[in-house]
Amino acid sequence: MMHPASLRASRLAQRLLAALGGTPLALSVLQGCGCGNDANIPVAFDELLDQRELIQLGADQLEANCSEGGLAGAGGLAPVCEEGFPSDQNPPQYWNPYLIDEALSWAPESGCPTPEQYEAISNLLGLGYWTDVKALLPGPEGTCTYTMQKLCPEGRPFLVARKARVAPLLREEASDASSSDLKRQLILAFCQDAQAEHASIAAFARLSLQLMAVAAPLDLVRAAQAASLDEAEHAALCLEQATHHGGGRFTWGPLDTAGACDDPSARELLITNIIEGCIGETLAAARARAQAECTTSPDLARRLHTLADEEERHAALAWQILDWQLKGPDTSFRQLAIEVFQSQKPLDAPLDAPLDAPHEGDAEWRAAGRLRASEAADINRVTWEKVVTPLAAVLLASRTRESAPRETASQVS
Repeated sequence: MMHPASLRASRLAQRLLAALGGTPLALSVLQGCGCGNDANIPVAFDELLDQRELIQLGADQLEANCSEGGLAGAGGLAPVCEEGFPSDQNPPQYWNPYLIDEALSWAPESGCPTPEQYEAISNLLGLGYWTDVKALLPGPEGTCTYTMQKLCPEGRPFLVARKARVAPLLREEASDASSSDLKRQLILAFCQDAQAEHASIAAFARLSLQLMAVAAPLDLVRAAQAASLDEAEHAALCLEQATHHGGGRFTWGPLDTAGACDDPSARELLITNIIEGCIGETLAAARARAQAECTTSPDLARRLHTLADEEERHAALAWQILDWQLKGPDTSFRQLAIEVFQSQKPLDAPLDAPLDAPHEGDAEWRAAGRLRASEAADINRVTWEKVVTPLAAVLLASRTRESAPRETASQVS
């Protein structure tokens, strides 16, 4: 019997290929393609100290309940609550407690943080969006050098200078103080999903401008505009679920859009559309379908299936845009597309399977439409192999036949 993730991926591949007007899938030119090559990144030790101090402040403000009044014994404001927390950081009330414990377990007098400690620091402060810190390497004095790998993006991220941006979520109404650890994790997970979906509104708005800047067909522009409205509904659904699990009510902080539209070129469109759309939306569609199939709530299942249908349309749009660009007069775009896809190719050695957090084994986690970390990773892997890789091969091979009959797909394998 076919593995469920493989079956879902095969069906997704056929639907996306049909949206491109395609025929049966061609042989892959990108076998083994995955997310993110490794990079060795030096970080100043003094900068790490500042980051730990900021996390300690956030943890102290959480303990003092600053986000919900933070009253001291005599009725005044707890002193720690008077210290300003940077507005451009994710508010501490949405931090994962496991990451806080891991980050603060670093004792600076012992030297550089371990990879696990630095990954926790990066994720809490939004410095390592989708980053897996794999190793600590010898480096220059006063720095800590880490081997890091970019993980697969969630949906269509809003990338500026290749870094994802999200708007902060602010709490309007107190959460249920009696919430269990599982409930707090559900609130956190749905809030993070809401931030990603909310950022996708901006990503599609920018896509509309990029398409218009390169005189794209109106049908593509119209689809991008419609997708932006879909993402607003997705963000609202995620926040509704966070509130349902005891998270109170939320409002949005400002999204930093500076520099987002600095480069309206066709080349930048090709790069961002592959990363945000062909990759991000395709993987998101597969995961959303799996979430819809695991929840025990008929109403939530219906709404998640609708969300998955819309994510599939967004993924199809990305592939259609790539197809349109590859059929254009600039023959260098094919090689650029190959390089962008290959920039996501992992090392030959497989990554260690992600560990499932204890709460992810709870039946209520799955009933709420949440996937285990290992399950999501497996869906991403299978979708890469059975959807992203073959679709890229179809479009790139087609462009090869049209522009350079003697060039073979093996040149990029």
